[in-house]
Amino acid sequence: MKVSKHKKYHRFFCKSRWQLAICFCLFIMPVFGKNTGEHFTCEDGDEVLKNIDVNNVEKYEETLEVLTETLNLLEEHECWEVYIGCLNGISVVYYYQRDYIEASKIAEKALAIGKKYGLEQSFNYSVAIAIKSLSVESMGDYEQSIKLQKEALELMKEKEENKEAIAITQENIGSFYYSKGDYKLAISYLEQALQTYKSIASGETQHPEARILMHIGDCYKGQGRIDQALDYYLQSLKIHLQLPQEQFYQQTERLVYKGMVDLYAQLGDQQKANYYIDKAVAIHEKYPGLLMAYQSYLSFGHFYLKEDLFDKAQFYFEAAKQAAHEEYSLYERHPSMALTEAAMGDFYVEKGQWEIAFQQYQKALELISLDFQANTKWDNPLVNQLGDKLVAFEILQTKATALYHYSKSKKEDQGALEKALETHQLIIELIKNVRQGYLIEDSKFDFAEKVAPVYEQAIEVSLALHRLKQDAVYLEQAFLFAEANKAETLYESMASERAKSLAGIPDSLLEEERSIRTALIYSEKNLLEEQQKKEVSQENIQKFENQVFELKEQYLAISQQLEREYPSYFQMKAGNETLTLDNVRSHLNGKMALIEFAVGEQNSYAFFITKKDLKVYPVNTDAAQLSDQVLLLREHVSAPPAYDEKLEDYQAFTKTAHDLYNALLKVGINHLDKRIDRLIIIPDASLSNLPFELLLTASAESNRINYSINSLSYLLKEYALCYQYSARLMGLQNQHGKKLAAENSFIGFAPQFEHSKLQASRDCIDSELSNLRFNREEVSKISELLGGKACLGNDAHLTNFLKEAPHYNIVHLATHACVNEKAAELNRVFFTDSNISQHELATIQLNAELVVLSACNTGVGELLKGEGVMSLARGFMQAGGKSLLTSLWAVDDYATAVQMVSYYEKLMAGLPKDMALKEAKIAYLNQADPDMIHPYYWSSFVQFGKIDEIIEGRNSLWETVLISLILGLGAIGGIWRWKQKQA
Repeated sequence: MKVSKHKKYHRFFCKSRWQLAICFCLFIMPVFGKNTGEHFTCEDGDEVLKNIDVNNVEKYEETLEVLTETLNLLEEHECWEVYIGCLNGISVVYYYQRDYIEASKIAEKALAIGKKYGLEQSFNYSVAIAIKSLSVESMGDYEQSIKLQKEALELMKEKEENKEAIAITQENIGSFYYSKGDYKLAISYLEQALQTYKSIASGETQHPEARILMHIGDCYKGQGRIDQALDYYLQSLKIHLQLPQEQFYQQTERLVYKGMVDLYAQLGDQQKANYYIDKAVAIHEKYPGLLMAYQSYLSFGHFYLKEDLFDKAQFYFEAAKQAAHEEYSLYERHPSMALTEAAMGDFYVEKGQWEIAFQQYQKALELISLDFQANTKWDNPLVNQLGDKLVAFEILQTKATALYHYSKSKKEDQGALEKALETHQLIIELIKNVRQGYLIEDSKFDFAEKVAPVYEQAIEVSLALHRLKQDAVYLEQAFLFAEANKAETLYESMASERAKSLAGIPDSLLEEERSIRTALIYSEKNLLEEQQKKEVSQENIQKFENQVFELKEQYLAISQQLEREYPSYFQMKAGNETLTLDNVRSHLNGKMALIEFAVGEQNSYAFFITKKDLKVYPVNTDAAQLSDQVLLLREHVSAPPAYDEKLEDYQAFTKTAHDLYNALLKVGINHLDKRIDRLIIIPDASLSNLPFELLLTASAESNRINYSINSLSYLLKEYALCYQYSARLMGLQNQHGKKLAAENSFIGFAPQFEHSKLQASRDCIDSELSNLRFNREEVSKISELLGGKACLGNDAHLTNFLKEAPHYNIVHLATHACVNEKAAELNRVFFTDSNISQHELATIQLNAELVVLSACNTGVGELLKGEGVMSLARGFMQAGGKSLLTSLWAVDDYATAVQMVSYYEKLMAGLPKDMALKEAKIAYLNQADPDMIHPYYWSSFVQFGKIDEIIEGRNSLWETVLISLILGLGAIGGIWRWKQKQA
């Protein structure tokens, strides 16, 4: 019997093929033996099928013949449940012949029989679903394969007939999530599989456990978490070394060695990488033709290429190519083949043989694409022609890099640069496509970090084309690339909440989604807190992990339901509208400039955008030095000055503040229109922790310490500053949201804490929250100014906040805040009775035009590449705050209270938020005692988000001036009349 060859329609062969062999052994079990002829019964069927080995690929024609004959007998005797099992066996045979379409068709037939005869709850029916899933996954449809595997898993759990089958299905789902780069979810399922295996009372589970540990290591390696990956590989290896030295076990062992090679290559440890290459090669030599041998060879080749050992690199790349083409010889096109061709392209790039390299990349793209045939050496397929999206991303990224370096070698060859730009645009379109498949934030964060180098190089290509062609369109393209990987997850989260209110989703469904999400958040919080205890309870950790797992599955299911049943929600949530330079300019007036930074490993840039102009300037400091300078500046200003502060410390501050101004802003500001007095800063990387207000526009006198605003040329003196996470997010925030009643203008919270000792800072000190002297006075004065509600002392409890805050335009928190260095999700803001964590903020819905976090460190946290700072301010913005006043370090209680009252006075006068903050800081500096003008006391607070005027129905600035003028003239007139009477 011949197996059909479906050429180009075949897609992706599972990266864990050896693992799935075990799955089939358990699913199909020993099935059929001999035909009993006329006296055949359903019971005989089980006995007859026991000796058929569906895994024996060498005898597949004989196996198919026996299975087909037995299938006819089962149909004749209407043994439908066993009939489904027989179809499963036939499907597996075709699967092993890599005829996935036929395997899928037979699995579909098994499912149809199950539905026809009411056997949907039978174990064989669940196996048919699993086989269908494997066939679908092998053709590149990860989403459908995961859905089917989960359906099979639920049926298996209901029956609980075979724990090993349950574990393998969990492992398969984890494997599929790994294949699509969704490492967080992959780890969740792999850990569940590990837990299931450990619960099996009897049977051999050492090898499955070792295999899963290896896979978890692969996931951590994919996340760039080298220490965790190494730990799991070593755990896996420890088990493997206790197993018999047989091919079945050693084929897994050499994959552990391959993972170790990758890790030590990243760490630059050539000796250990070579050691594990030798260990893996010994297994390959002992057992030629191992499945997925090409993966190991690719890993070894890339290691030697990085070490400039070209002969060894070429040897292993050619071995990888041969192994992949042999393993997938049934196909004309296959992603595994594509990877090996691309690796040869990398090799020829390093050798400077550009023409051969590009030929290899084109071969790779043809092998990963459907109906794509390159007509020139640089052609690209369309996104919808690409098969395995992550493999395609890898190949296109290496091709784009090669094109860019080729253009540089030819002194900016225009054709190569244009094709490099086109390739980067295709990659970014592909990135958007992949991102939409991730529903968990952590997965999106991992992906944003992974793709960051693409945007960095895309900026370089665009600017090179601008230099070459002097066309402004390339400047705009460079800016859009800089913008494209900033705070995308935050944008999507906020767009999603907005979409839910506009997409016509029933309230009952929204409430169900919100309820599941809230339960998930609190379970994750419990797990994080338990993991950080000094004495950890493994029983509690297991309990919370299981809760998180189950709730995460429920949340994924309802999120997918919303996207499926309400397409408009999916479209609005994805935010598919294209950002343009005109969009950005529509949010600026003639007195504003937006400055967006793009900090790269090699080069960094500042984009200056005004109502009429776009300029880009290089930042003449590399990323590492820039980070060091920001850290040095923060070290000087983030704590009160020493009583006996040294002159050299002051000089170091003024020098660093001026050097940073020169590197980041000087050239661009010198070219700004003189009318501009407001700057919108979109920082990047370490600049997210920098308050630009305290940068010095001129060098300072260095013979004495003097921080006064008259002595130092702070940027604050010339400009009002505000900050944004991204230009796209700025546009979303500026859209009009829900308007609240005027009487709900302000609510402030000023808790009272247990410790009677007064504390000068609003920080956490040794986990003790001491009383603050000025926070209640601060909230009281602001409440008197604006009206509204002041929750003081015992009234400032968490329940009151959760109940009241969503109904106010301005929410003000004058309190303690703590940053958790181990888990940003556990950053906290405190109330009299309790606290709310950053993670829990996702459970509330604010409608505030302004949230003031008059506390410590609310704007700092873990810095994620491509996403930004995981701070409390971000959490409050995600919860619905359109504008945030937040702090970048621990703040002084008294100085904060003074500036906050002044800030609201300026808002009352009709000033926009950024101008109000500027004027409040200057007012403070002009009236503060000399020992309280150090930048620690005034420069911590920064304004994020929407910056327009907030006090509606109050006097605008010109009205205030006019009223003051009238009152002044009246007073002068009164004095003149009084003098006349006296005369």
